Amino acid sequence: MLNWQPPEPGTDLSSSHGDQPSPESSAAPRSTSHPRVRQTYSNEDQELFSRYYQLLRLEGWEGEQQQALLWKTPVSERIERGTAIANLTPMGKPEPTGQGEWEQEFLCNNTSELREGDEILLSDGDPITGEVVTGNIKHISAEQVRVWIPEMITNPRLIDRYGSNIVHTRTVQNLLRWLQADAHLRELVAGKARPRFNQFSVPPRNDFNTEQNLAIERALQMQDYLLVQGPPGTGKTSVIAEIVKRLCQQGQRVLLAAYTNQAVDNMLRRLDAEGFHDYVRLGHDRSVHTDVQDRLLKHLASENNQQLAWRRVLSNAPVVASTAAAWSSEKYSPQPPGEPSDNNHDSPLHFDVAIVDEASQITIPSILGALRLAKRFILVGDEKQLPPLVLSKEAAENGLSDSLFSYLKRLDDDYMNSGGEADSACISLRVQYRMNRWISNFSSRLFYEDKLEAAPTVARRVLAFLPPVATFTHETQAIRQAIQPAFPLVFLDVRNERESDGQKSSNAEARAVRAVVQALLMRGIAQKDIGIIAPFRAQVANVRRHLFSDHEMSGWQALSPASPMSIDTVDRFQGGERLVIIMSFATSQTPGAENPLREFLTNPTRLNVALTRAQRKLIVVGCAPALETLPHFQRLLAYCRSMDTVITYCE
Repeated sequence: MLNWQPPEPGTDLSSSHGDQPSPESSAAPRSTSHPRVRQTYSNEDQELFSRYYQLLRLEGWEGEQQQALLWKTPVSERIERGTAIANLTPMGKPEPTGQGEWEQEFLCNNTSELREGDEILLSDGDPITGEVVTGNIKHISAEQVRVWIPEMITNPRLIDRYGSNIVHTRTVQNLLRWLQADAHLRELVAGKARPRFNQFSVPPRNDFNTEQNLAIERALQMQDYLLVQGPPGTGKTSVIAEIVKRLCQQGQRVLLAAYTNQAVDNMLRRLDAEGFHDYVRLGHDRSVHTDVQDRLLKHLASENNQQLAWRRVLSNAPVVASTAAAWSSEKYSPQPPGEPSDNNHDSPLHFDVAIVDEASQITIPSILGALRLAKRFILVGDEKQLPPLVLSKEAAENGLSDSLFSYLKRLDDDYMNSGGEADSACISLRVQYRMNRWISNFSSRLFYEDKLEAAPTVARRVLAFLPPVATFTHETQAIRQAIQPAFPLVFLDVRNERESDGQKSSNAEARAVRAVVQALLMRGIAQKDIGIIAPFRAQVANVRRHLFSDHEMSGWQALSPASPMSIDTVDRFQGGERLVIIMSFATSQTPGAENPLREFLTNPTRLNVALTRAQRKLIVVGCAPALETLPHFQRLLAYCRSMDTVITYCE
């Protein structure tokens, strides 16, 4: 079970085993008690600690309740929830990794929401009383899954999602350790002090646009912190890499962090592409991209005296990178929580600047683990895209889903709108290099105050394809019209109330998606260039079933299990892009207040992510009368009608 009652500051949290609320209870704890904070701390410090400690209690309780479902619900229900994969068929024997661990691959019928990197239980079908081992997913597709496990079991048949309490325990520790951070840094995070900037010119980079160069200049001028808003496709990773190089040229040490391992590796791979290789990656082989594995700390510090080797490597590294969760680990803490800081600037874990990508996806308690280790920080994110993932609805509504990036940006917006004399602390990147202008214009108007522009190099790029390799009489005029390059953004109006379950899936839309994919493939569009997005796992699984099985009447041949075509939910697609994106909203009638689809359809951040993945062609599949009652979709349909690209689809 999980433990959400940390002890008094000054004790070893890693060995704490306080009273634990029972997962059998249905009522979350409502105690307002919390570890006492010494009176020497400011009111702001005490208020921040108290507020976020209570929110983390709520979040921890919700995590316990969800984990208890593993013991309470049958396998069939866990599969329906998207947290399990059953009936695994081993593809050969487990393979040793050379590090005392094993990898094993299975055939499966995967309709889950499990993804690469997720922590799991691998069992013989009964994770409670049977043979079971923890592990991680290394690779997963619709029909195959490859897992990492520390030891083998005899008859692996079932995978269950299994979230440990490690990350949440670290997050609580962050609150305690934050009290030992620099007082001015704490004031900045609490919003009690304005960030300061020096005034000097910085040579621009010739291949960067105005806002990108301004972000670099301000990053070098800052004395406290900088916010960089990076809407989709604006080249924020390139900006981060250039800032890192410029700071290192000045002899400064840089900490890199992000919400996901993928984003951390993207920053490092960009540095590699720029010819900068002097960095250390913290983490494990199984969660790190192969391109940067040779820069893992354990590979760079392989001497017998490992502690001394680690210190030597870290002390000499100008750049050290890992996830925000890893930076919260006690392993990378200069001192235990609750103990006074030694202010040792020679520590291998002391940095001049912390740069955090995906900062708008990280809760405030979670980001403190990285910020406490640096004098200054740069947060890169976009509050118009997905917010932090919070399990507890109550905790989210009371502020846990608010990121530090969003909070500081609101303060900065308020300051500038009130006529503040100092320069803004936020640089917004305004030129995007992903979408053509027909696709980007709508998101620019709806989410970015019409300030997001398509770069000239991409503004007029449209899909190019070959004549169809064969003629099929079943290909309708609507499909031929929908895929035309002359229509970069299309709404394909599908109406079939009988086949929609009214909740999360639609067979009619899945068939329409299959028809679109078939038409594109026949015209030479590669599978790797097509992405399909749906709001929920149910429609993702439904589309997969249609695409990964033959359909004789339409002449459709099933995709290979190894197909590179991406089919996923919006939350899993953030950061991704494809030449062609097909979106299926799986609704034939306006969702009611209790329908989970309504929350998605009325959530502007998720809609923004979904609409900004396509480079040259975006096909939105849905029922126009049902969606038009919702404000954002009313504007989307009006935009498509202005281009005459609302197309009625009939089978």
